[in-house]
Formats: sequence, C-alpha cells, structure tokens
Amino acid sequence: MKSIFIDCSLGISGDMLASALFHVGVPKSIFLNNLVNLKIDKNFNIDFIADYSQGIKGILCNKNYIKNVRSKRSLNEIKKILFDSSLNDFVISKVIKVFEILAEAESIVHGLKINDVHFHELGSIDSIIDIVNVCSAIDFLKPEKIFASNPPAGKGSISSSHGVLPVPVPTVLEIARQQKITLNILDDKYMGEITTPTGIALIVAFVDKVEQPENINIKNIGIGLGNKNIS
Repeated sequence: MKSIFIDCSLGISGDMLASALFHVGVPKSIFLNNLVNLKIDKNFNIDFIADYSQGIKGILCNKNYIKNVRSKRSLNEIKKILFDSSLNDFVISKVIKVFEILAEAESIVHGLKINDVHFHELGSIDSIIDIVNVCSAIDFLKPEKIFASNPPAGKGSISSSHGVLPVPVPTVLEIARQQKITLNILDDKYMGEITTPTGIALIVAFVDKVEQPENINIKNIGIGLGNKNIS
C-alpha cells in the first residue's frame, strides 16, 4: 500500500508541504503547469531550491511575483478563478474544499456569513498557488492513505491585515476545534506562526488519520523547508 505520512511536528504550511512533495518525487512540471492552467499573471514564477535548516538538507519553495497585486478575494471569486482554469476536476474540487474549510472557520471567527468572507493573505495568488500545488501533487501521487502527526500550536503574536493576532491565530484554532485536531504545545523557544491556516486546512482536506501509522516501510523522504528559524 502506497501511503503518505506528513510529519508536521515542527510546522506545516502550504509551501512547505508542496516542497516536501516535490522532494518525494513529484515532477517540477506538475507545479509549473499550474501556472499555465490557472491562467494567472505571467510574471509569477516558482522554483524549488535545495537549502539547509539545522544542518539538514531540504527543499525551499521560492516564489517570484510582483508585489502589491490584489490579494483580497471572496470564496466565490476564488471559485471563479478555478472554474475558469484548465485544472482537472479532482484538483479543482480539492482546492475548493480547502478554501471552504478556511471560509467556514473565518466566518465563525469574524461573525460573517460564508459568502461574505473575504480572504486577505489567503486570497493572494501565491496562497492559491500553494494550495493548487499540494492538491496537484497528491493527485499525481495518488496515495491510498494519508497520515499526519498533530500540528504544533506555536506561540507569540503576528501582524496581519486584521492587526496583531495571537498565535495560534484564531482561524487555526477554529479549524482545530471543528475538526477535533489536537495542537501540540511546544516549548517556549518555538515562537511564531508555525502552523498556518493553509497548512492545517490541507491536513483536514486530505488526511485520513491524524496519527503515525503503526508500520512504516520507507520508500521516499521529502523535506519541505519553511522561512522561519525556530531554533
């Protein structure tokens, strides 16, 4: 049985997961074709580069795009981008599922109807690309089962379009509450947002069990690096 185990004990985000799946063996063309199939700005580009964290070699997703592009989008606007794209039905349906998980949590956090929710950072093209990349990579691998460890909570605070927010941010907490996912409380030295809303929403959308499988026969290992130093 070909399965995936996502060890997110030191954090989980969309680009980290996409990088790990690339490292496992998903061809770069799968990701690059998304830029064409989404019919987005041609000035947007991504690359996967080898890098190191704490002496461990992994893959970092490097995204190049024009700053100050529009980022505030509603769920329906994101759906329109997807339905107007050339992505396959599986990828479109999974991307929508991820955004619906995010929208439901955001609607509760902000006291809005789901259709009135507007994604800020999550509505940016690079966030959409992260989610599309992960969905496309899993579509390519076609695992029979997906497992994951409980994601870490993180600590401290971050700046956002809504101002300063505590970590875990309210959307992450709400998704964890709704889906009955336990957030691991790490030591005080692990500060910052190391589990993102996109990361936990992808876990919810794809993972069959939030636990380590009893037996692991390792075929490939993929290490996706983030941009935070949590040492």
